[in-house]
Amino acid sequence: MKRYLKVIIPILMIILLLIVLFASIKTVPTGSVGVKTRFGAVQETMINEGINLKLPFIEKIVLINCKTKKIETSSESSTKDMQTVNVTIAVNYNVNKNTANSLYQEVGLNYEDIIKLDESCVIVYRCHQEVQDILDKTSIHQFLLEVFIHPHTPQSEI
Repeated sequence: MKRYLKVIIPILMIILLLIVLFASIKTVPTGSVGVKTRFGAVQETMINEGINLKLPFIEKIVLINCKTKKIETSSESSTKDMQTVNVTIAVNYNVNKNTANSLYQEVGLNYEDIIKLDESCVIVYRCHQEVQDILDKTSIHQFLLEVFIHPHTPQSEI
């Protein structure tokens, strides 16, 4: 019996050590940032890409995708001279790596579910409003000149 204990106890110790070692390592992939939580409370420090250490069973690292994503929607508007124009709007967005912990703390991981392609989405609504405001001041002639002769991509922060 003692002979078995001399073999089993070191094996169990090695297994336990390996479990603790693997539980203390977290890899953050490229294009993501890690939000560290300690007993569920969000910490101020952000975890960068690569291999990172954490306190096993006490800290967790939640991954937030910071890659650029696209929302695309269509809008039907009318110009100053009451011509109907169908416009496709594409909005590129990403999570700011410096404020990802605030996003996780205030919104959670379902922030992408909040950004939907429906009329209740703030981004889509603001884009429709911006397009309508521009078209209200533009004739169809000006609009066609701007789109086909001088194409540009307007960029603004909403």
